[in-house]
Amino acid sequence: FPSHDSSVEEPYAEVYRMPAIGRAQDAFIRASELIKEDGLDQQGLGEIHYLQGIAINLLSKPEEALRHFEQAEQRGFLTPYVLFNGGNACRSLGNQEEAQRLFKQALELMPDFPECQHNLCLSLYDSKQYQQAEIGYRLLLRDHPSYVQASFCLGNLLRERKRFPEAVEAYKLAIEHQNKLS
Repeated sequence: FPSHDSSVEEPYAEVYRMPAIGRAQDAFIRASELIKEDGLDQQGLGEIHYLQGIAINLLSKPEEALRHFEQAEQRGFLTPYVLFNGGNACRSLGNQEEAQRLFKQALELMPDFPECQHNLCLSLYDSKQYQQAEIGYRLLLRDHPSYVQASFCLGNLLRERKRFPEAVEAYKLAIEHQNKLS
């Protein structure tokens, strides 16, 4: 799958870029205009619903965003990114079980999706499934050792579980890779 924000065809490319530069409201408005255009097939309508979902979720409306992601899927626009963003909306709503289902489904479609693996671990942690979250973080860091957020979150999890020497090592890994990024 290509990157979730790199649609090659205009006018979608513009809408994909808008949320990344703080223009979520503009992205939603533009996507709403596109949905009214003639000649869109079901998958094109699905992609527009996906774009609306991304924008509206950034405007702190996860319930509405989730409806748009569901519309995208119903119209045949099903990508790991639709599932991932749906999982994020569910997580915002506190529905960890559904968030985890969507994250896992996204990972089935695209196993090397570190951001999705990370958010699955966050959801596992939020639902007090600490052992599964720890395993997930360790697997993520095995495959992506420079994923700073994952090593930091693993450190937090280990610290809260009173496993201080391991937490220190996770924090050291986070600092080491953060310094390389700076």
